[in-house]
Amino acid sequence: KVNDLTFEPVLAGPVTVAPGQELAIDLRGKKDAIATRLQPCTRGDQCLAPYLPASFTLQQGQGSQFPILITGVRRGDNLTAQIKNFSLATLNLTPGLTYGIPGRLDGEVTGQANLNLFTLETSGRNTIDIKQLALGEINAKQVSANFSYQDDIAQIASAALILGNSRYLFKNGRFNLKSQEINGKLTIPEAYIEELLTIVKHVDIIDIAQGFQTTNYSTTNSSSDQIGSNKFGNADQLRPLPSITAGSLANLLRRFAKINAQDEAVANPLDPTTLLTNLDIRGKYTGEIAVAGILTNPKVNFNVEGNNWQWYANSPNQVIVLNQLLAKGSYDQGVITVQPARMELGETVLAFQGQLAQESNSGDFLLQNLSLETVSNLASNFVTIPFEIAGNLNAQGQLGGSLTNPEVTNGQVAVVDGTINDTSLDDVEVTFDYVDSRLDFDTNKPDYLQASGKVPFPPKPNSDRIDINLKLATPAMALLSVVTQEQVAWVDGEDRTADIELNVSGRLELADAIKIKDLSGTSEVNIQNGTIKTKLLEDDFTLNVVGKFKLDDQRLEVVNYPDTEGQKTLEGDLAGIGFSVSGELPIVSNRTNTSNPLTLNIPQDNLKLAGLYEGGVGGNVVITGSALRPVIAGNISLENGQAFIPKAQETKTEESDEKTVKNTSNQTPSVVRSRNNNQFVPRLKNFQVSLGDELRVQQFPLYDFRLAGDLTLNGPINGNLQNLTGLGTIKLLRGEVDVLETEFVADRRHSNTIVFVPEQGLLNPNLDLKFTTIAFEPSGALRQRRIDNEILENVLQSSRPDQVKITLAIKGQTSQILALGGEKDYCADQQITSSGLAKLGSKTTILSRQQFQELAECVYGEAIANSEDKEFLFSPIVTLSSTPPRSESGIIALLGNSFITQFQTIANSNEREIAELVITQYVVRPIIKNILFTVEEKVSNVGRSIGLADLQVYPTFDAVYDLGQTSSVELSYDYVFNEVQVRYKLQF
Repeated sequence: KVNDLTFEPVLAGPVTVAPGQELAIDLRGKKDAIATRLQPCTRGDQCLAPYLPASFTLQQGQGSQFPILITGVRRGDNLTAQIKNFSLATLNLTPGLTYGIPGRLDGEVTGQANLNLFTLETSGRNTIDIKQLALGEINAKQVSANFSYQDDIAQIASAALILGNSRYLFKNGRFNLKSQEINGKLTIPEAYIEELLTIVKHVDIIDIAQGFQTTNYSTTNSSSDQIGSNKFGNADQLRPLPSITAGSLANLLRRFAKINAQDEAVANPLDPTTLLTNLDIRGKYTGEIAVAGILTNPKVNFNVEGNNWQWYANSPNQVIVLNQLLAKGSYDQGVITVQPARMELGETVLAFQGQLAQESNSGDFLLQNLSLETVSNLASNFVTIPFEIAGNLNAQGQLGGSLTNPEVTNGQVAVVDGTINDTSLDDVEVTFDYVDSRLDFDTNKPDYLQASGKVPFPPKPNSDRIDINLKLATPAMALLSVVTQEQVAWVDGEDRTADIELNVSGRLELADAIKIKDLSGTSEVNIQNGTIKTKLLEDDFTLNVVGKFKLDDQRLEVVNYPDTEGQKTLEGDLAGIGFSVSGELPIVSNRTNTSNPLTLNIPQDNLKLAGLYEGGVGGNVVITGSALRPVIAGNISLENGQAFIPKAQETKTEESDEKTVKNTSNQTPSVVRSRNNNQFVPRLKNFQVSLGDELRVQQFPLYDFRLAGDLTLNGPINGNLQNLTGLGTIKLLRGEVDVLETEFVADRRHSNTIVFVPEQGLLNPNLDLKFTTIAFEPSGALRQRRIDNEILENVLQSSRPDQVKITLAIKGQTSQILALGGEKDYCADQQITSSGLAKLGSKTTILSRQQFQELAECVYGEAIANSEDKEFLFSPIVTLSSTPPRSESGIIALLGNSFITQFQTIANSNEREIAELVITQYVVRPIIKNILFTVEEKVSNVGRSIGLADLQVYPTFDAVYDLGQTSSVELSYDYVFNEVQVRYKLQF
């Protein structure tokens, strides 16, 4: 066995050892053979070795599908050798380790050669063909070549590399070992970039570069003669690479992995060494590369072109089509001449023409019509962009400096037809220079946006200061909708002005992530008669702000404006109500600033925000944390006010969060995303809201509530109220709600509370509410009941309609109101199912009058209730009861009578009668109802003071006296019918 090459267990034959005459071995089995015969060389200095082969044979697996055969026969000075199906894995070679390519060499070699044993020159046909060549994870279908060597010239007449579906052809390759002259031409008739990138994914680029660095280092200052005579220097000339520290390879790998993990955990920075390995680009390219000159100073001409490449930038659903890529130029004397390099993406063109060298660069670059959407999508692979941007980017400039220290002068950048979140922008023009690792920029357009700055990149010792100056005038306020995620917008007007100025400086650091240290500067804000609109409000409101901020030691501090002695505040008014801001706030870090936190003071005043709130407001809002992650505490009180529920906003249904737009010749590629990532997320921390003196919440005519209580809020303000939690109790002082066109009023005898529990979230409080109403059942209607009826009726029949007092109780969590799990079938829930209703499908069904009565009530109740009222009434936390007692389906049917009666009244009325009905129902009645509620509340209090359970004077005089926990006596007097009723109630 030789490495992985296994022979037969028994090989037998003669072995001849005759020094100076012959060395021979001839071992053979049934299928395998190892034989060679060496003869001494007798030509003195012409001998390359003491013994030369006369013949040799290596045979393994004869008769199998892929037998290995290596033979050689000497004829005169020449040796004719052949090889067939030899596996390179047998040699156990790992030539790629030096260049960061792990794994051993593999493949099946077939070929032949005619070699002069004294000059190593070849004659005749010399070929090599390797199938399934592999080096670790790198695989090629086939590598083949026709070669020769004569007169110190090595030639490759033709060669081919088949890599997947890619073909690379090499012709007329020549290398003169004496003069070091090289020549050859590589033709690429068809190749695919994805197959080339697959190889790169399995290669460590840094190790390859270091491997070549080691080779170059060892061959530095060596002449062509030294190369030809294999003299590469002495061992003491070797030096370790400066980037490699001492230690074993295992220790170095562990140290590298630890450092890499720390870097990713701290900042997740972009690693340029892995950028190529993460690329997913697919497409075909062709080209030619011609090589000439000498080995130490080659001349290369290249012309490579690709068309219709597809770049999957972030996921398979995001495709950027590169219509054309062209690179044409040459390399000579260490200078790359590009004439030109060009890339087209739809209407986007990126071009460069000039020279690139280690010591100096010169050339012009041009960028036209680059879609900002494309820029955003590419950048989203590395950073989160919270805005949707559109438009085109143009740029041009002159490249200078060197490869290690590039420079750009006379640079110009322009953004045309730009939009941010569908907000149009005026064209922006910026001039810049990048010299000595420092970017200087200044805006030319628009006039209302003036920005300039100096940014070191990368920062160096004693050259790490960053300076930014920004001035915004009134037209720039159009970007307010972008900053606030389209919740707030600026309304243009002649007398509405805004001026904002910002000057900052600091030190830029890129060690772990992009950081600005020792930040300092000032900011001035002056807004006069600003008009703001928001989606939450029906009307616009005004804003006036005058103040000045100071940036110092990463803190944002309010200072006097103008600079005077006294309290440092920023003054302003919002919707006519004044406010002041004082204190300081860290910009980035969450340092504690309890001694002087940023505080918003709102003195008690009347606020009017149409469509949201009208009434008294006041409080103090304290902001800690940082400007990027503010924590909001404090309190606000609402008194004698009325809150309005904002109208539901229509939401557009997006086809998908991501969609791909493949560009054509007239189209710029773009990938449109729905971005809801907001980097600015304020958080409430024990923020107290006080509802005093009956806060009114009304959506006429559906409901009208009067509330009071205190609520403490916590959680992030990110547009989703479900992330907020509440703690506290809100009391319903009085209220009315419309159900089935019937008005229910809050039961005065019940506590009527809304209790917020943090664990349940802000939108899921515990409800404990009771509402009552009066309904009238016509005399004689549905009155004939069986003697065995479980629900007792009045013994005496009255000539007036029966008054039924209905109670609507809600007790449970808000989320349970709609948590039905399917519609509730009240007909199936009543006792009528067990008393014969289930037999309706039989031919001999006999229903009693009582069963027919119950069936009618069920069907009627199901029919009249609309879907919304049914979902509400059939909720597991909603119950209906009445006095006298009625079934729930009967109560629903009773409530429906008023709806049908009102509908019939409207249908049979003329315009004047309808107008009178509307005025009576929605104008006069609410006024009278409010007066009666106040009177009833006082009357009820008087009744309780004299020992009555309840006392009311409208619409009938009713007095209830409790005899015990389960019994009571009710006295009722009807003013209209002049009728007195006495009822005794016993609960069991």
